[in-house]
Amino acid sequence: MITQSQITIYLNINNILFSGQHGFRNGHSCETALHELITYLNENRNKRAISLLLFIDFRKAFDLVDTQKLLRKLFHYGFSNSALQLIANYFSDRHQSVKYDKKLSPLLKILLGVPQGSVLGPLFFLIMINDLAYIIDLMCKLFADDTTLGDADKDLNTLVNRFVEKLKVLLEWCKFNKLDINWSKTYFMFVTYKRVKLPKEIRVGTKFENNKIVDINVSVVTSFKLLGVTLDNKLNFSEHCSNIKKIVNKKL
Repeated sequence: MITQSQITIYLNINNILFSGQHGFRNGHSCETALHELITYLNENRNKRAISLLLFIDFRKAFDLVDTQKLLRKLFHYGFSNSALQLIANYFSDRHQSVKYDKKLSPLLKILLGVPQGSVLGPLFFLIMINDLAYIIDLMCKLFADDTTLGDADKDLNTLVNRFVEKLKVLLEWCKFNKLDINWSKTYFMFVTYKRVKLPKEIRVGTKFENNKIVDINVSVVTSFKLLGVTLDNKLNFSEHCSNIKKIVNKKL
C-alpha cells in the first residue's frame, strides 16, 4: 500500500499519466470516461461530422504484461535505480499452481503478467498502456483494459481510410509491447445522423494465423455496451433505456 501510494504521488506530481486514463485513479471513474466520450461525439455532431469509434478488447491484458518492458518504461518516466530494483524484486520468483479435484499441479514460474487482486497490479497496467495515447493520432479514452479510439470527418471514405492508416501505429505498438488484440471482440461503430451507406466491416490490416497471412476485418455494430452503458449509433440511448426497463420489469 505504501509503495502504491508513493508511485501514485510521483505520477501525479509529474503529470505522467494520460488525462484520458480513467481507471483506478482518484477523481476518475466510468462516469468521467463516458462523459468525455459523449461530449466528444456531440461536438462532432454539432460540426455535422461523422464519428468513428473503435472499441478494443485486449486478450488477457493483465496476464500478458512484459515485466522487462514495464521496467524500461518506468526508467524513462524517471524512476530511480533503487525504485526499479524494488519493483523488479516484486515481480521476481513468482510461481503458481493449479488445483483441480483435490489435485495440485507442480509449481511453475510466472513469466508474464501483473499480480491481479493486488493494489499494485492495476497501477502497473495503467503505466504499461499509458504511452499508447501519446503515440497514436486518434481520440483515446482508457479505462484499464477498455480502450476506445475515435476520429471524425464530414466525408465517410476519408474518415475510414485515415482511421485505418493511423491504426498502423496501434498494430506496431501491440507487437512491441507483446499485447494481443482480440479482434473477434473488437468493434467499430459510426455515430451519425447522415444518410450514408455504412460498411458492415472494415479491414484494418493483416495477421499471421494457421501458417498463413489473413486479413483483419473488424465488424461494424450499431450499438456497443461500454462501461455499463449501451451506446448507439444515433446517440439517443433508446437501446440503453430499453435494457434498463427490461431489468426493472424482471424485478417487479
